[in-house]
Amino acid sequence: MDLRKLKTLIDLVAESGIAELEITEGEGKVRIVKFSQTLQPVAYHQPEAGVPAAPVAQAAAPAAPAAEAA
Repeated sequence: MDLRKLKTLIDLVAESGIAELEITEGEGKVRIVKFSQTLQPVAYHQPEAGVPAAPVAQAAAPAAPAAEAA
């Protein structure tokens, strides 16, 4: 892509309402991103730490059958 074409694309992005333009021509690829003058806050997401599960009490084993009296 020649410089005149690149400058034309930059001017078009600057004057338009689009924020980003990406063009692939042959094996070349151009990406133009327009930033606003005001800084936008960036929110970073951090995964919450897992809370370990409380231990589960095991059920008592059934009592052995009583020996029958003869």
